[in-house]
Amino acid sequence: MALNDQPADQLMLIVDVWAARGRLASKKRSAIFEQISSAFSPELREIAGSLGFKKRPAEGVGPDALAQLQAVIGSLSTDALEAVVPVILASGADATEAVRRWLLEADASDSALKATEAAHASGNQELLHDALHHKRAEARCAALIGLAPTLSDPLPAQILAMANDTGSGVRRALVSILEDRLHPEHQKVLLRLTADTWSAADVYDDNEREYYLIAQEAVKALAEYEWLDDDVGLQLLALSDHTPDRQLSQFALILAVNSCSPKIRARIWEMVHIPAARWIRLDALDALAAAELVEPAIASQVTPQLLLSLPTILAVPATVLLANHVPVADVIRTLERVVSSNKRRALLLVGAAALNSRNNEAAYRVLDLLEPNHPARALLDAKDPLPSSVLDDLGKVRLRRAVREWLGDRLLDS
Repeated sequence: MALNDQPADQLMLIVDVWAARGRLASKKRSAIFEQISSAFSPELREIAGSLGFKKRPAEGVGPDALAQLQAVIGSLSTDALEAVVPVILASGADATEAVRRWLLEADASDSALKATEAAHASGNQELLHDALHHKRAEARCAALIGLAPTLSDPLPAQILAMANDTGSGVRRALVSILEDRLHPEHQKVLLRLTADTWSAADVYDDNEREYYLIAQEAVKALAEYEWLDDDVGLQLLALSDHTPDRQLSQFALILAVNSCSPKIRARIWEMVHIPAARWIRLDALDALAAAELVEPAIASQVTPQLLLSLPTILAVPATVLLANHVPVADVIRTLERVVSSNKRRALLLVGAAALNSRNNEAAYRVLDLLEPNHPARALLDAKDPLPSSVLDDLGKVRLRRAVREWLGDRLLDS
């Protein structure tokens, strides 16, 4: 046989036949494989029988077969290395050189990923460091995930520099790693990644909104820090003001309002009043309304005049801000003034619902501002959703629509 004196070629032939066995009928492939392998040495036949296939893992081989396998490593193709490296590892032998060659020569993404996984399985960190520089992002990502748990904080500059990696999966993996490892140097990297503009939106759909997934996850990771200084807060506000990704803007506002200083919350309140019809006004107000803490200097500005003059879409969250952060007696006094306006009476339902978890008795007092027997007075007691018609005489259509949306499943769909 022409291959008798070429063990590397023989082994690659075995690997090729083994890989093709899934395309042959069971009896036929067994016969062909037996016919080919019978011409080879016992060691090569042992290697052939140890190759993994589909869900069956590779098995170890004895010392003679292992020695022959290692002797031809330098002459094997990447496909052959992919097949035999698991055999070397299963045999408990050193696969360093085999994996290094595999990493160097793997051009396809799938092969590069498997080579990196083999490097991780071998426990050789030097190989994983090599994989950090692989041309395939899948390999760099796997290397990063494999190496990070072995490194102390702060992570080395080489690792943190992967915030600039061209692979979105690599940058996303870095965010996930840094989320659980709080350190000032890591915070700086996360803050930089909040400006990442890789979009998960469908590139073929011109109508789909931008969706900056890495930036969103970086903002969420920053929320793990108990406190963020004003410089970070100002960067978050700049991000919220300029990004075309509205959800990212909302995340940034929520983080800033809950993790930054009163100065930053005051800036967010200023955003509510910018002289432009922009969604950020609503999102800033929503963030303040839902915040754990809002200073009296801000909350006290929610006056009857403000609730009666704000655009209806803003009047609803402003009422929530009032109910959540103003002294209860002042909430009731403010809503007593609002009820005198037929255009804005639906805000009473928002005030009562928001106030209920804070002070149940006060919430009922707000509903009592409606005339006796008004169907909306059952809002807090009803076991089932009330009909949307309870809003019919409580203000203009736009306000009723905004209140209906905020009350959610407390009201039936129209």
